[in-house]
Amino acid sequence: MLNRIYIVVGLLAIIVLAGAFIAPHFIRWSDYRGRMEELATDVLGTPVTVRGEIDFTLLPQPRLRFSDVLVGSPEEPAATVDSVEAEFALMDFLRDNYNVTSLVLRQPVIDFTVDESGFFGSGVALAAGTGGVGLGQTSVVDATVRLMDRRSGETFVASDVTGELRLGGFSGPFSFQGNGSYRDQSYGVRFNSSLVDDAGKARVSLFLQPQSAGFSFSLEGLLEPGMAPKFDGDMVYRQKPEATDVATDIRGDLVLESKVTASTDRVVLSGYTLRPDENRASTRLTGAASIQLGDVRSFDAVISGGVFSLPPRDAKEDASILPYEAVRLLSELPAPLIPPMAGRVGIDLAEVSLRGFALRNVRMDARTDGAGWTIEQFIAQLPGDTELRASGQLTRESERPAFAGDVSLASNRLDGLAALWRKPGDDNVLFNEPGALTGRVMLAGDAFGLVNGVLTLAGRTHGVEIRLGFGDEKRLDLVAHFDELGQRGSALVGALLPDIAAEPAFGISFPYGSFSLTGKNARVLGLDGTGLVAEGQWRSGEVSFSRLSAENWGGVGVDATLTAGGTVAEPDVSGSGMVRVDGSDAPALRGFYDLLNVPQSWRGFLAASAPADLLVDIGELIDGGQTVTLAGSLGAGDLNLRAELSGGIGALATARLRVTGGA
Repeated sequence: MLNRIYIVVGLLAIIVLAGAFIAPHFIRWSDYRGRMEELATDVLGTPVTVRGEIDFTLLPQPRLRFSDVLVGSPEEPAATVDSVEAEFALMDFLRDNYNVTSLVLRQPVIDFTVDESGFFGSGVALAAGTGGVGLGQTSVVDATVRLMDRRSGETFVASDVTGELRLGGFSGPFSFQGNGSYRDQSYGVRFNSSLVDDAGKARVSLFLQPQSAGFSFSLEGLLEPGMAPKFDGDMVYRQKPEATDVATDIRGDLVLESKVTASTDRVVLSGYTLRPDENRASTRLTGAASIQLGDVRSFDAVISGGVFSLPPRDAKEDASILPYEAVRLLSELPAPLIPPMAGRVGIDLAEVSLRGFALRNVRMDARTDGAGWTIEQFIAQLPGDTELRASGQLTRESERPAFAGDVSLASNRLDGLAALWRKPGDDNVLFNEPGALTGRVMLAGDAFGLVNGVLTLAGRTHGVEIRLGFGDEKRLDLVAHFDELGQRGSALVGALLPDIAAEPAFGISFPYGSFSLTGKNARVLGLDGTGLVAEGQWRSGEVSFSRLSAENWGGVGVDATLTAGGTVAEPDVSGSGMVRVDGSDAPALRGFYDLLNVPQSWRGFLAASAPADLLVDIGELIDGGQTVTLAGSLGAGDLNLRAELSGGIGALATARLRVTGGA
């Protein structure tokens, strides 16, 4: 009898369980659509419409599936969900407590807005309680989150958002960890929020990093949610340098740390610290910044610091085969960072070390329109009590900086300034000498230029133009028109020029170049001259003068073309032109004799031939030999002479000489 009872009970249990499995398939769950929508509406605080199919199974675990869910008004929904799958705890479900143990949201689209007044809205007002609904683990698959700023008309979209959302309830605490895409770049994100405290604030933390791990961004602080949300906390931005196998190019992370307060209207970074290279703790910048949000975005920032220095060069470099440090620096200049909004920045640094030289007491004020920078003023101190000033437009072209503006350089002690590019001599004529240079500067691509330049020396002004190439075509083009220099001005100019013979950096920096020089009067090679002109170009080991002329230079007049190469001991000179000798005692004539080691007996013979007005043609060296032709008036008569120099003009006094001619 007892066995029969067990059998009946077992059969009843089987029937009940089978009914629990089978019965839900015969129930029209769409008839409960209103109850489900009512429950979701109570929790979210906004109408919820389930427009798709509804499916429910009771065993082995209550599972509810429905699709095409709309949250908010059909005209402007706060969110839509392609499909929802929820699992409930069985015993709680039977007691009408809906404890969601697993929730999967597929392809939800969530919209947030910031209206014209700066108020934040989502169209959802979460209930303070849970309405009998408990939440566990929630999975979000392929979500889209959109924020529309009605002030500017822009919409910011994060797509393909997938991750795990954990909720203690609809009102928090909750956390999300996953990934998504913004502007075609994938990011990993972690967000955590505590319960809202009695003051209406919640402690939140955010970590954001692209999959490339090129940078990371983290926030931690107190968030006051609502229509006018506010955040007050700390931020850390960390950017990794480019990977390299070159030891001297290894850098630490760029790190920006700051206190931050933010609302829908403004973000303020108060007291930030910027370390361009985390490995070099001594190089740090401080300051503050304010970013205005809304219809017209703008920023205002100040940057200050002590000593800011570039990373040192490789200590094993051979300086004798390297160009000037300033030329290297020009070729390494990065493109300027141009933010996508208007704004202003003020920079105040005690010193900026640029390896080969340093700028001190640096001050810069600049503004941007989002397309380029306007440098209102740049002021810095250089050695020799020298002030550098600049202003103009700074942009980027082909990932290179481009600048056009005015520059001025005023020095009270040229000896201190010139020490940057040449070693001072024992008797430095530049000592305590003032000087100035003004003009318009242009930097574009791999070329730097100074036009309309005015050089002031010894109370006189002179016109100067410079073009400097520092890319594949390394060259220097110089144009200078000197007023009356005299002995003092000539000495100052000579002391300012690089010491080409002693320092190889000039030839390495500028293997090619051109020049066009004129002067009313100057002392050149120890001789006074007037009406001076020198035009030509140079290349490795050779200088070519397309015009070399002087109305009077040490008693000699010249108008010629000339090519010079070789060395002082073995010169290679060729060219042609007119030469006028005013008298046998002309200082230039004596200097020419000394240069070529002309015997004293020859000098006495030639002295009787002055004055002279000759056409001189010096042929090129051929197999070590050279031909010189002279034609014109010599003393009281005419001369037509051809000299064949077997050893070239450099061996005039020692090598075999053959002369033919007539009068």
